[in-house]
Amino acid sequence: MTNLQHKSELSRVTSETADRLKQSLAADQPVTMKLIVSSLADRLRDEHVLAELVQRSMAGENAFAALTREIVREEAEQIAQAALANAEPEAA
Repeated sequence: MTNLQHKSELSRVTSETADRLKQSLAADQPVTMKLIVSSLADRLRDEHVLAELVQRSMAGENAFAALTREIVREEAEQIAQAALANAEPEAA
């Protein structure tokens, strides 16, 4: 698999995983909720992140929702990378 193919596959799997995570959050699945809340808690310990949230919120943006979507995307990418890494030996 070329680097471009790998990036394309990673993007596809990441998008699918992010969609599943969002559905799982909407359904209040405890494992997914714990994963996202834990990541969110880690982020909110950073004063710079909090300051940015306040500034963006005061500018009228739903900064908390944007941060949550960003975390979902990052978690989905990590899951996708692990899934692709586990699938590579099978393809060889």
